[in-house]
Amino acid sequence: FPPEVESTAWRVVAQTVAAAHQLDAAGVSARVRLTGEHLEVDLEIEDASLGPDLTSLEDRVGAIGGSLTTRRPDDRITRVHVELPCA
Repeated sequence: FPPEVESTAWRVVAQTVAAAHQLDAAGVSARVRLTGEHLEVDLEIEDASLGPDLTSLEDRVGAIGGSLTTRRPDDRITRVHVELPCA
């Protein structure tokens, strides 16, 4: 992968895990996969009192042409989805 994609993916995972720890989450799971010309990173934070503030990550991801979305389908789960262009 291009160095900026690799470092951004790493930072997304590391900062999301750190934020989940600060929120006393029960756990974090991550899945990374290549789909077409995008590297996708999906994280799920379990049992956090609030969703994490990922504004700085949104800026970093956007700077290389990617996208970051979060959703909270219920009070127990926060999902983070990142797509990073590889081409």
